[in-house]
Amino acid sequence: MANMRAQLFSLGAAEYSVRVSGGGDGSPAPLNLGPLDASDALFAKLIGWTEVFAEEFDVRAPTFPTWANGREVQGSKPVTVEAAHDLAARMTGWLTDRLDEIAGSRGAVAFHDDLIYGHEDARGVHTLCAMYGVEPRPIRQADKRECPVCGAHDVFAKLPDTLNPEYSIMCDRCKWIEEPEKVAKTSARLFG
Repeated sequence: MANMRAQLFSLGAAEYSVRVSGGGDGSPAPLNLGPLDASDALFAKLIGWTEVFAEEFDVRAPTFPTWANGREVQGSKPVTVEAAHDLAARMTGWLTDRLDEIAGSRGAVAFHDDLIYGHEDARGVHTLCAMYGVEPRPIRQADKRECPVCGAHDVFAKLPDTLNPEYSIMCDRCKWIEEPEKVAKTSARLFG
């Protein structure tokens, strides 16, 4: 999910907040709609299955910020890489905590097939991994910014990965690291 969201726009083209913004006139940043649609479809799929199993097991489903088209959940409101990673981790954690119950449920096969293989209008994890990869795309030099510590043009957004689930802003040269929330306050200086 985070990798798909990271492919929406480059570090320099967007503000990392709930509202995506572009240049100085407030116009929207150019987005790559393929990963946006794919991540929204995967998000909606996870929401749908948490609701199905919450009802079947008579437990409370987790609540997540969504936007909807009529009654059907279409995707997550936040477009940030960090928020997408967090929401997906919370949903999959909720499902994983109930995996034994899910395996014995009447919807187990449909759940497996929907997540793994998907459908024409909502691809499964295997197809999405083939399309968008499981590793973050390499950071382009044009996406890097000047480091406030060493002055090198090597600051980038480090995405969550299997070795480190945290999202941070760091310098590739001096290894300066900052939390995204703190960088947002000075984003005009670093990323503007």
